[in-house]
Amino acid sequence: IGTSLPVPGYDQGDFDMSLLGCSSLLGLFLEDRLLLTDATLVHLVEKVIRTWGQTPKAHFDVLLVSIPETENHLFMSESTRYLTNQILWENYRKLPQLKALRDSLVQAGIVIDNNQGMLKRLLLKVMQQAMYKGFFEFNAQIYQRFTIHALDNLFSFAHDSTITDGAACLLDYLSTVFAFQSHNALRYG
Repeated sequence: IGTSLPVPGYDQGDFDMSLLGCSSLLGLFLEDRLLLTDATLVHLVEKVIRTWGQTPKAHFDVLLVSIPETENHLFMSESTRYLTNQILWENYRKLPQLKALRDSLVQAGIVIDNNQGMLKRLLLKVMQQAMYKGFFEFNAQIYQRFTIHALDNLFSFAHDSTITDGAACLLDYLSTVFAFQSHNALRYG
């Protein structure tokens, strides 16, 4: 979904960074029809985010090489996918447009229920790996704010306690690491 490399199929640039804001917007105002109208909600889900199902974008291909996506991109794109699935599956506002979209996706064989499929397991696995091994990406320090934003979205808006607990643990861990690395107002590590 988002990379700045000139790779075919990835011409949208850093779209996953924009997805974070959309997820926050939906999560914050889902229950407030005055601040987030039904038409805007449907437009954001159908036309802007367009990320759903249980098939994560965990790798991208360059020529004949499959390269694993880094944690920050996984958290940004797949947290949005997870929360969009939740919105479609629960359809809190009982909107016929979201029901029709969900039904058409399910009829096409796309799994929207986060309790089915692999997306929940992937998010928990990546959270656990980050806790034990740190971040794979060499520039992870620069991108940590995006990872923190994605984890905050999961912690704040996911309805599954295993996801919110995992996000909370990793957020606590990242805060602790930052505190230890920030000695005398300088960032180490």
